[in-house]
Amino acid sequence: MGLWLVHLRYSLALVLVALSGCGGLGLFQKDRRRYRLTDDERARIARCHEAIRNRERDPQASLLAAVDLIRMDRVEALQVLADTLAGTDADAKADVLKAMGFAGDPRCLDLAGPFLADGDHRLRDHAVEALVRMRATGTVEFLRELILDPVGPRLGRESAGRVLARLEPSEAIPVLLEAHRECPELRFSLNDGLREVTFQEFVETYEWERWWQSNRDKSPGDWLAAQNERLRSLVERLREQNFRLWRDLLAAVADDEPRRFAMLVEGLGADHAAQRRFSAGELARAGPAAVEPLLARLAVERDGGVQAVLVEGLGGLGDERAVPAVLERLGADDRQLRLAATEALRRLRKPGAVETLAARLREEPDPECAAAMIRVLNDLSRGQEDVVAASLSEVLERQIARPSPPLVLMAAAAGVLAKLPLDEASPVRTRAAAVFRALVDPRFDKDLRKYAIDGLGHLQAVEGAMDLMDVARRDGNAGLRKAALAALGSMASRPQLVEGPARDALVDAVREKVEDTDESVRAQAIAMLPALGVPLSTLAGVAARLSGAAQVRYADMAALLTGLPDSPPAGQEESWGRALEYRADARTALHDLTGAAEDYRRLMEALGSADVARRGRWAEARGGVLERDARYREADEVYSQVLRDDPSHGEGWWRRRVGLWEKVLAEGGDPAEALEVLHGALETAPPSVRGDLERLATEADRRLRHGGGGSPPVPGPGDGRR
Repeated sequence: MGLWLVHLRYSLALVLVALSGCGGLGLFQKDRRRYRLTDDERARIARCHEAIRNRERDPQASLLAAVDLIRMDRVEALQVLADTLAGTDADAKADVLKAMGFAGDPRCLDLAGPFLADGDHRLRDHAVEALVRMRATGTVEFLRELILDPVGPRLGRESAGRVLARLEPSEAIPVLLEAHRECPELRFSLNDGLREVTFQEFVETYEWERWWQSNRDKSPGDWLAAQNERLRSLVERLREQNFRLWRDLLAAVADDEPRRFAMLVEGLGADHAAQRRFSAGELARAGPAAVEPLLARLAVERDGGVQAVLVEGLGGLGDERAVPAVLERLGADDRQLRLAATEALRRLRKPGAVETLAARLREEPDPECAAAMIRVLNDLSRGQEDVVAASLSEVLERQIARPSPPLVLMAAAAGVLAKLPLDEASPVRTRAAAVFRALVDPRFDKDLRKYAIDGLGHLQAVEGAMDLMDVARRDGNAGLRKAALAALGSMASRPQLVEGPARDALVDAVREKVEDTDESVRAQAIAMLPALGVPLSTLAGVAARLSGAAQVRYADMAALLTGLPDSPPAGQEESWGRALEYRADARTALHDLTGAAEDYRRLMEALGSADVARRGRWAEARGGVLERDARYREADEVYSQVLRDDPSHGEGWWRRRVGLWEKVLAEGGDPAEALEVLHGALETAPPSVRGDLERLATEADRRLRHGGGGSPPVPGPGDGRR
């Protein structure tokens, strides 16, 4: 039944053509006065008809003749086309349908429409293309009737869906959705059509309708943009597939270096950007022979990403011929390309590029690119330090004036400038020092301030000494306080800081930091203070303050006084003695008994031994050393000497002697030696310790009689000492 309807519609189309020839409907004619053909028109129609009939001799002429007949806009010409479509020559009918598509004349709708259901897939495809290109006013309604006809031929209904998928989305999608809902048997092909026009991946009718409710108000421009994006995606997918095939071919010739090299050079001109990038990266490993192809491609390449790979490859090859092209890319619009050019310059190591790179740095808008340029300038700065320093100073001056300067740029510039070796007479030196003084300001980041402090110390910029003293005294960051002290120490020998108020201020700042809360800052100040050549009275005064603190830091005190002279300088005997005594006390507290004993010995030699307290501290330190070395009898002799010098204060020293020999006997020492010393001690011992000494002497005697040491044997039944 459906096939019969198609043939009926086709026959009606031919009838309409015939009626228009008789002056009835005027399908192609708008003016009855044009019904009469001229001789030239008759001859033209005859030639076209002949070309179509003789298609086998010249297929191209047949197609052109069909197009010419459509464009003549004459009933007689249309009749020739209708007769051809009614014939049996499938190739001729295909030419006519293709011609209708080329012409895009909407008045051919009724002639091309019936072929949507033709059994020949070529004719169906040409009919679809013709209807898509005609854009006739009634096309959508015509297709709707065809696709919704439940008894119509399935091929025709599916072809109608294909045409709708390529028409105006706002008109076609409602028809496709209606068919999707009403014609379950067509949903598979309708899903393909809807996916083509919407670029969605739904399956069920309710999914498509829900999506359409939220997208039905799209403008034609929006649909066109989406379609263009889809086409671009498809083209890119095809290029990606070609690229994968090309890489497989390249892998197949991996052992044939000349052929592989030729394929890579050819790949530089591929349509797909990924293939060009891959080729450039591989050629960069091919050695000097790749320089010319890479430079040639770089000259015509427009893709920024591909240019970046080309520039990186040329930089890796290290050929000086690439320098001009690389320098030119420093001013490119593409940020990645500028970064690649900067890195390539570092690898090319062309010193002559420093001035060009420094000039470009002043204009670089991107902070990260500028930071990369600064790092390369640092690598290439040898012999051109003034040029680099001037450029970095200018960059920092401009950034300092901004309310929110980029940290990555300023840190890179300050870090490099702080380490550049600038001559004393360099005009850039003063400018750099001024920049560093500005960066010490607390409004800047601590890392940036650290670079500035290090830079002032590196330049020995005395004009920044007061700024550094202020940081050392008041800044809340211990790392910055320590760095400021180190910078001050590096410039302490400068003439401006050797004497006068500036020197006094420096000494005061360092002396104050000896008592800093941070251990590293204290250590820095302690190391600096003696190096500043301060008098011994100052060192003794600082040691007195440390000694009088609530929590005495003996290690700091010992470190501060490490460099004391062995003998007192002329006129400084008292200060030297005080300082040496503080050091001896600190060493004693730190259990450095050897050093403490030596310090006390020097004190007694230089200042006399009349001071009993000093002799006692010496004896304590010296005795401790002797005890540590198991020289117990010598230690006892030291304690005995103190008792002989000051019998009135001997209780503590007698107790020390008792403890010494208890330790000896407990550790299994020589009982004979112990007994001899203890008998001698009993002759002068005061009553308060005599009992302890007798007990120790008895124990030593018992051990001596039982074999000289260790634990005595258990008394037997016949032992008289029961």
